[in-house]
Amino acid sequence: ISYEYLGEFTKEQAEAAAQKIPAIKSLPMKYSLDLYKIYYTTPAPDGTKAMVSGLVVMPKSPAAPVAMLSYAHGTRVNREDVPSRNNERNQIYLTAFASSTGYMLVMPDYLGYGESSVK
Repeated sequence: ISYEYLGEFTKEQAEAAAQKIPAIKSLPMKYSLDLYKIYYTTPAPDGTKAMVSGLVVMPKSPAAPVAMLSYAHGTRVNREDVPSRNNERNQIYLTAFASSTGYMLVMPDYLGYGESSVK
């Protein structure tokens, strides 16, 4: 439907986030990232179309075309604890998958979460 630019996640922010996670703290951070909140439609349980949101992350100035990686999160208790809200938990995924490797990262919020028209 549309998108909204959320800002930049810098290499320096990625390096700081990586230091909190032993499994990835030695990975070199190669890219700063542009963050976009997206709005799109998907089928709702009743068969109608529902509007939902998600986060799309693009490496800045990649050296070559990038591959896309989709991150599917588990069930959340809080409808605000989703990728498009760009919380600290999401910074871990941005760091591991996008900044260090250069993937385009797609992170849907799911029905009932984020900006979903289904409550």
